[in-house]
Amino acid sequence: MKKNQNTPSLSEPFGLWPSPLSAADLARGKRRLGDLHLDGDAVYWTETRPERNGSAVLCRQPVGGEMEILSPPEFNVKARVQVYGGGAFALGSTGIRMTSGEDRQIYFLNPENGEIRAVTNQAEAAFCDMVDCESTPVLFAVRERPDVASHYPVSELVSISKKNPALITAVVSGNDFYASPALSPDGKKLAWLCWDHPNMPWDGCQLWLADVNLDGRLSNASQIAGGSRESVFQPQWQDNQNLVYVSDRSGWWNLYRFDGESHLALAPQSAEFGLPQWVFGLSTFGIDRDGTIACAFCRNGLWHLGILDGGGGKLRSCELPFTFIQQVRIRNGRVAFVGAAPETARAVFVYDLTQNRLYPCGEKSDPPLAQPFISAGQSIEVASEGGLTVQAFFYPPVNPEVTGPAGQLPPLIVMGHGGPTDANDNGLTLKIQFWTTRGFAVADVNYRGSSGRGRAFRESLNGKWGRAEVEDCLAVARHLVSEGAVDEKNLFISGSSAFGYTVLCALTFHDLFKGGASYYGISDQLALAEQTHKFEAFYSHSLIAPLPEGRESYRACSPIYHRQKLRRPIIFFQGLKDPVVAPVQAEKMVAAMRENGTPVAYLTFPEEGHGFGDEAAIRRAIEAEYSFYLQLMELPLPADLPAVLKTNSKNQRIS
Repeated sequence: MKKNQNTPSLSEPFGLWPSPLSAADLARGKRRLGDLHLDGDAVYWTETRPERNGSAVLCRQPVGGEMEILSPPEFNVKARVQVYGGGAFALGSTGIRMTSGEDRQIYFLNPENGEIRAVTNQAEAAFCDMVDCESTPVLFAVRERPDVASHYPVSELVSISKKNPALITAVVSGNDFYASPALSPDGKKLAWLCWDHPNMPWDGCQLWLADVNLDGRLSNASQIAGGSRESVFQPQWQDNQNLVYVSDRSGWWNLYRFDGESHLALAPQSAEFGLPQWVFGLSTFGIDRDGTIACAFCRNGLWHLGILDGGGGKLRSCELPFTFIQQVRIRNGRVAFVGAAPETARAVFVYDLTQNRLYPCGEKSDPPLAQPFISAGQSIEVASEGGLTVQAFFYPPVNPEVTGPAGQLPPLIVMGHGGPTDANDNGLTLKIQFWTTRGFAVADVNYRGSSGRGRAFRESLNGKWGRAEVEDCLAVARHLVSEGAVDEKNLFISGSSAFGYTVLCALTFHDLFKGGASYYGISDQLALAEQTHKFEAFYSHSLIAPLPEGRESYRACSPIYHRQKLRRPIIFFQGLKDPVVAPVQAEKMVAAMRENGTPVAYLTFPEEGHGFGDEAAIRRAIEAEYSFYLQLMELPLPADLPAVLKTNSKNQRIS
């Protein structure tokens, strides 16, 4: 394991190092990149901005030129379908169609003169994942609308007349979910994905194909791939005959091509060319007009960019300085993507294949953190329960201006991703650097159930959620203690959503961690299964057990039913507009902890949902979490940092 090679002149307690990265810097820099498209001359993408209260803007940048914002200042370019959205805009022959995060409708935008007008006007419905072709009289999209006969909304694939947008027709319905409509270049064929409860799309879904009639209706529909145990991802046309898609039928998400009769594996290997489809509009590969395929693939937790010629054959890797690559598009020999590396935060890039030249996109600004202060994530592998190996990225504390006291070791914060079917990468994130520049070590764990390591590893959490991934986090922390890298007396755990649940389980059922931070984490799995939104309504059936027969399994792994065991301090962060994890989940835990005298802090955010987007909310949360750790380590608080734990003289109970 690497050691810090700097020779700082000051010695300060770990956790109190003076950092050049403030909470305000972190909040301002937390922009999320979303959908991305490319027309050959320019790249387009959405960008969620904290300074706009978490609203998203539509950006355009000519290759080698300057970025401009196309969407009006008051417009929030977001989709709301299935709560998490995605697929918020599409390029067309005459302009751009984009969805509003406020009324959830589709709007037309002329990027040349800024003209904007409403396309749909169905107040009860939400739209996303639009696809357009010059030769078709309709626009295809996914629509979600309420159903008076059901607790859940209805998902459909609809056509929207270009001449009369009020004419909206459901062309495919009956399945629980639809996604990824893809039109052939001549507009004569449409492919799409669909799936049904209790599956999530990464468990199993279907790929369908149909002819598009002159009036925009569909005929001769047939399922060509997928099933209850095969996950298909991102169908895309190579030409009018050949359809390329990703499938995990081999145990790995690999590329395939369907020519109308047979399916051919393209460059099969033990690597992941797909992603869990949490949102619409995801893209790990793109196809150029000559059939060339540019694709991102993940191996051992690191992403690469590969090129396949039109016929397939050997996959050629591009030598690019990135360890994270997604949202891949290609046009006229130029590949656009979102990339990141240990010293590069996520940003949009364009790579010119013919010139072997890389163009960065976005607003030009100073780096958020000078290179000497950056802690690069080191990949480690650790044996966990049952002999299973899990991977994590370890970030030692780095600050060239200061070191910790002689003979002392840094505190550790164990982090993980949400989902739980997601994955971490070691691209530069200011949230991690906020801690490492202050003298904390961080371990970002890809526990069992994570994507990026094949279907078997992704399913290794099934039936064990709340236990197995907790054991993985404990194993990583113990490993770092045994390596002499961190202080065993100051181990913390922090995370959001599904990993917020892991935090609560680790602190309820185990005593390794000194305390933790739960951001809108799950405390009652039974209540979540009964109350959550349609997309995840049956997710826990595979992760825990089917209901109703598995009720006791839900109680066994839910911290709220074991509150008498809670003796470790926790700080809770909760958006009061959260549609996924209701605030009552945190409120019951806080009440239980106050009742049994365990130190607890609870911060609510009235205008935030499942994930914090506003600059002030992000800043308030990170400062409170920092205060929480310092108090648990019994270190003095900086003058501008309020105490979040109010205890008696024996530090026993919250007032």
